[in-house]
This record gives sequence, structure tokens and C-alpha cells, in this order.
Amino acid sequence: MRAQVPVIITIIVSLLGVFQNTNGQPSITGNRRTEVPVYRSKNDSIRLAQIDASLRELSDHEPVDVVVWDRLKDARDQAFREGVLRFRTIYRPSAEYTLYDSLKSIKDLRQVKRLSIANRILRKLPDEVLLCDSLESLEIVNCSLRKIQKQTAHLSKLKSITILNNRAKRPLRLSRNTIITTLVIHGDRPDPLPRSYRKFKELTMLDLSNNVLTSFPNGAVHNRKLNELSLQHNELTLVNDKIKVHSSLEKLALQFNKIEQVPPSITHFPNLIRLSLNHNLITDVTPTISSLSKLEYLSLYNNQLTAVPAGVYAIKSLKIIDLYFNQIESLDSCIRNWSNLQILFIAHNKLLVFPKELTAMHTLEEIYAHDNRLALLPHDIDKLSKLRIIHVNNNLLKDVPLSLLKLEQLEELDISENYMTYIPETIFDFSNLSFISFMNNPWNAATQSFLHKKSKELETRDITIRVSGVLQASH
Repeated sequence: MRAQVPVIITIIVSLLGVFQNTNGQPSITGNRRTEVPVYRSKNDSIRLAQIDASLRELSDHEPVDVVVWDRLKDARDQAFREGVLRFRTIYRPSAEYTLYDSLKSIKDLRQVKRLSIANRILRKLPDEVLLCDSLESLEIVNCSLRKIQKQTAHLSKLKSITILNNRAKRPLRLSRNTIITTLVIHGDRPDPLPRSYRKFKELTMLDLSNNVLTSFPNGAVHNRKLNELSLQHNELTLVNDKIKVHSSLEKLALQFNKIEQVPPSITHFPNLIRLSLNHNLITDVTPTISSLSKLEYLSLYNNQLTAVPAGVYAIKSLKIIDLYFNQIESLDSCIRNWSNLQILFIAHNKLLVFPKELTAMHTLEEIYAHDNRLALLPHDIDKLSKLRIIHVNNNLLKDVPLSLLKLEQLEELDISENYMTYIPETIFDFSNLSFISFMNNPWNAATQSFLHKKSKELETRDITIRVSGVLQASH
């Protein structure tokens, strides 16, 4: 019995005229690419198309039968879940690039700085490309490129190559090149990716996003100048991956993968400065992450952490940490180890209280702690003398400590969506204030009157003020 082959079909569905994913968002992701569904079988695509046709037909009749509409919508959701395996990206050439087919009409090829080759079967780059002496960026879209030949090294200004949806059946071969610094390869399967990038000696940035990678690619381990590697939007778990030591890497992007645990092999990037793990399924991080002694930026945005991992607390070099959209209920006293932290993103969690050690973090400049369960702010918050921004909207605050008024550097204050009835009149006296929001608090009558009056008086200052749901921008 023959295995079913996934079917890729672009169809127009919904009354919006573009394909909708399960979250109701349009699939159009930009003017260069379109996401289309990959179906489990041809019958699944037909089934979904038929339901969409019925929905369109029903919408043409007034009044719409709501019962039938809801039944069809439920059937469509079920057909989508059962029939769509994933989305595939269809790429188009960049509008600002010169098209390869137009080269014949250009008398002086030295004018061409950005070139796009699309929809061709290629063993290697065409000879005409090698005559574009001023070429800086090359884009190859929907082709079957098998080799980037050594002659490209004569294009002394060519720094960037982007390959989108390479349809070759074998790994792309790279010849020796000491000019190219940026290589971007996106596609719907990992097979055409080069096994090694070492011949691109000057490579500093490698982007292998959107390639359906299921295991970590070690092909750039010998690229000693590579400092940025992007592996976003793949299917990496890092489980059992034999990650080799990448000693030169400073930036690693692992957003939108399927990582549940950050393994000890993360220490094989000893010189990381920036690590992005957004939009994964992370519940735990190896304690050995603490050995990343140069890490300044760590993002765990939108994961499944219930607490800050111990190893993360131990990274003293951190300047920015992003913990948005997790399930964190408390911050440990170990937060004092973040002695260089400048920005704390901890919004959209379940935080009940700040630890007293927070005010010992004298480098802290920005706190984003909105959408939590905070009932109090630290009574000695004025010890954070460099604090410029604090957003604590949508919490359970009933008041703010008077010490807050001593923060001389404060520029932004958002205390909306809390339970405060009173605020001191000196709340507007910050000399650097540029934004302040008081919306949706149960202010008493005197405070309401004061806030309205004061916001009118500040029309001569360059301050954005939100009071009772109304945005006022003074001039």
C-alpha cells in the first residue's frame, strides 16, 4: 500500500479572502511570502474547500441562518485540525531587487547592486551574475541550485546571499569564498541545506530559519567568524542533539521551536551575548546555563515556566531578561545576583510580590510587571535611583509608596487597571515625565477632580496622559 503524500494546494477561504489559521489570523505574512496549508491528503483539501464554498454561499443569503452557520464553522474547524499538517511558505522575489530576466536590457551590469533569480533550474549561478561587478546582495527564489561556484569570490562587493525555497534534492555545495558575510536559507525541508559552511571563511551571520529542522545543525562549527545563528521557526527540541562547541557565536535565535527543556549542551556556546528562546514549551533550564558568563540578553518569552530557573539567577552578566507570558508566581531572593540588570520584563505572569532584594539592583532602569497579581510595591523603591520606566498596570495595587515620588529619573509610569482610590498630587512633579496613565481605577471624587484638573494644566508640557480611558497628548 502506497504511503499518502502531503498535498500542497493554495485556496481562497473565508469571507476575508485569505486563508485563516486556527487562531483566525490571516496567513499573509508579508508582500514577499504567503503561507499555504500542507494537507494530509487531496481529499482533506477538497473537504475543506467544500465547506468554505458552503459558508460563502450561506453568507450571500439574508438573513443568515445562524444555526447552519455555526454548524458549518464547527465542521470547518474539525476539518482543519484533521486535514492540515502544517503551513508551507511560498516565496516571491523582492520588489526592490533587479530581476535576472531583465539583465539583457541593462547595458552596464556594473549598475546592478541587488539581483534576484527566480523560478529556474540551476546547477550553479549563471555566468551573467558573475559580470555584475558591483553586486552587493543576491537573492535566489524557487530555484534548484546545486552549487555556489568559486567564481563568486571575484565579486568583491557581494556580502549577502539569500536562498528561498531551494528545490534541489541534494545538499547545496559551497565553494571557497572570502567575501560573503551573510547567508540566509529558508525552505520547507532541510535536505538542500549545505552540510558545511566552512568554505565561506568570512561568514558572520547564518540564518536557517523556516527549514523544518528537527535536529541542531552543526555545519557552521568551523566558521570562526560566525557570531550570529538564527534557527527560528523550526521543529527543534534539542533532545539528544549532539551540539558541538561553537566558540565564536555571540547571538543564537531559537524562537518558535518545540523545546521543552534547555539542555546542558547550551554551554557549548560559551561566548553567547544574546540568547532568544521565545515561543517554545520550556518548563526547565539546565543549571549549567550559569556558565554563560558573557550573556547579556536572555529571552524566555511565552514559555511554560512556573519559576525562574536557578541557573538563570546565577547569570551575573545579564542586562536584559524577558520572562513575559509564563506562569511565574514569585521571584527568589537570588534576584540580587542580577547586579548588572537594566531591564526586567516580567509581565503576564502570576507574580504576587516583589522580593525585597529587588531594590538592591541599582542598575535597574525599566520594570515591566503589568498583568500580574501584585498588591504592593517595595516601600523603598526609591533605592532604584536609575529607574526610568515602571509599568504595573492591571494588578491589585491599592496605593503606591510615597518613596516612588523620589525617583528623580522617572519618565514613564503606568498604574492603570488597579484598585487605587487616592494618589498624591505630586505624582505629576517628575521632572523627566513623558508618559503617565491612571485609567480604570476606582478614584474617589476628590482624586478624580484633581486628575482632570492637573491633566489640563499640563497641556504645555510634552507629556502623554491617560485618564479614565481617554488618551490626552499635550503639546
